[in-house]
Amino acid sequence: MAKTKAGRVIGGIIILVLIIGVFMLINRGPSTITEAESIKIGGLFGLTGYSAEWGEVDMNGVLLAFEEINAAGGINGRQIEFIIEDTKSDFTQTALALNKLINVDEVTIVMGPTWAAFSEVAIPIAEENKIVLMSASGGPGLERFESKYYFSTWPSSEFWIIKTVDFMVEEGYENTAIIFTQETWSQSVHDNFLEEAEKKGINILKSFETQPDEKDYRTIITRLKGLDIDSVFVPFASESEKGLFLKQSTELELGKQVFSTTSSQSFELINNYPQYAEGLIYAYPAKIPKEEDFLAKYKSRFGKEPQSPNAGNAYDAATAVILALQKNPQDVDEMINNLLAVDFDGASNRIRFNQFGQIVGKDFIMKTIIEGEFIPYEQ
Repeated sequence: MAKTKAGRVIGGIIILVLIIGVFMLINRGPSTITEAESIKIGGLFGLTGYSAEWGEVDMNGVLLAFEEINAAGGINGRQIEFIIEDTKSDFTQTALALNKLINVDEVTIVMGPTWAAFSEVAIPIAEENKIVLMSASGGPGLERFESKYYFSTWPSSEFWIIKTVDFMVEEGYENTAIIFTQETWSQSVHDNFLEEAEKKGINILKSFETQPDEKDYRTIITRLKGLDIDSVFVPFASESEKGLFLKQSTELELGKQVFSTTSSQSFELINNYPQYAEGLIYAYPAKIPKEEDFLAKYKSRFGKEPQSPNAGNAYDAATAVILALQKNPQDVDEMINNLLAVDFDGASNRIRFNQFGQIVGKDFIMKTIIEGEFIPYEQ
């Protein structure tokens, strides 16, 4: 795949910040997990900007697990000191914040970052400094995320893309178009969907690439109306982009079934674009036995339901780290091996990692939005 403008920007940022990191490392020893009064763990979340809805939930899920273990006496008698930084939904800030956690706070484990695009920035820095990243909403399933230092409890897009394409085939959709954002995650979903759809006999008549934070989709919608399609697949990078597209599609009477991603189960979407999100179809993680109890606990602690679907994944990510630390690893390599050995039934999934730090398996169901409610799709 040709390198995009966004990819070149990310690459430049990584090189600049790694140079800064080299100078900061002069006063810092090698990464080890040593005895101390507390265990420092970093948090790298998108708390402001366009990833804030997911970033807050990432942070809260992790915080809940850490509060519980601290209240129970800590990890082998040691309390977790959770040091949180905001990526501000910005590539440069992600890199700077991670370097601060590594070189100033001297953490060897960082929870996060929020989302795949920011994980792509963080992974080379983690590799350079030999620290562990544990994301709850990152980008598994892509070769560039296959690093021994990177783990994610968010299931690979492969699982829900297969579910979506199989559903489209069963429902008789034959010709579709794709609109995606020039952004790491959105591009990868486009590529995976295209491959799976063509394999299952769905014709992709056209793909449209848009810029992040695009405001006007009317030209694309007009072109869609001229295509012989029965559906549109829209893996936009943000819910604001998706909402604007749905609004303008309604105004221009596109009249085609719209399919989208797991992130469609978003209060941002239904609060800001309630009438336009009606009928949107998307795949969503199937509930598991522990999920209801966890969501009740989350609401009790934070006074509201999670606003995005990654709360349980964040709680499970923190639980995996806790279990690995309870084995008292003496260095980062031992910590990585401990993480690769975890296997437990979590709030989001059965948590076990493959050799690339990715979750092994996840079931999905199809859902839709009706009268502002997220409900299972009735075929």
